[in-house]
Amino acid sequence: MSISIKYFLEEVPDREQEMKEMLERKIELNIQTAKEYVGYCLDNNMENTAHS
Repeated sequence: MSISIKYFLEEVPDREQEMKEMLERKIELNIQTAKEYVGYCLDNNMENTAHS
């Protein structure tokens, strides 16, 4: 299979802004999920069992 070097040099659309927005939404979702989990634990008198 032969692929032309021109294929690798073609310009592609810049997706930086879309990627940034997607990552920001994912971070917000993770923060919300963590807050809900902490609230659930507090509501159910659960303690952290992790050891340092």
